[in-house]
This record gives sequence, structure tokens and C-alpha cells, in this order.
Amino acid sequence: MGNAAIERLHEEAAAIMDLLADVPYERLVQLVELRESTLMNLQETPVLDENDRMLIRQLMKFDGCMLKRMQELKEEASERISKIQSSKMQKQVYENDAFEGGFFFDKRK
Repeated sequence: MGNAAIERLHEEAAAIMDLLADVPYERLVQLVELRESTLMNLQETPVLDENDRMLIRQLMKFDGCMLKRMQELKEEASERISKIQSSKMQKQVYENDAFEGGFFFDKRK
């Protein structure tokens, strides 16, 4: 009999792999949390049958693709943050209030 936590993790990972290009960040976070809890569970019951070992090997094959997708999402977020910061700086130049409340004196000729 296989470990239900490993089977659930494998099912979730396989579902994500089918939609990897469009998977949202939140779903990857959920998978990481599920993986962490499964690993904690495995530490309590270290005896694995052959089916569990096979599922774990398949999960390890998914890792590279998922890590690549996570890196892509990280880079997209970084680019968006840079754009936001750049637009804030440009806006700040036009809205600079350093001269607010200042006085200008005209001289007559």
C-alpha cells in the first residue's frame, strides 16, 4: 500500500506540469507547502514501498521544469517592480515639491 501523501503530492505536481506555462504563482506556493508537509510526514514513516519510490523519482523529474517556471515568475515580478519604481521616479521629478511654498521676486527694469 502506497503513502497517500506521496500520491496526493504526485497528483498535484502532475496536474501543474500539464499547465506549467500558465500556472499561477499561488498554485506553485501551494505545491511547495504540500511538498514540505509530505516530507515531514515521510520522516515519521521512512519505510517506502516500490510504488512510493517510483512516484518520488517522477517528482524529482518534475523539479527542473518547475524550478524554471518559478524563476520565470520571479523575473517577471522583478521586471514589474523595476517598471513601477521607474515610473514613480519619473512622476516624482514632475511633482517635486522642493519649491512648494517658495517665493519668486520679479525685478523691475
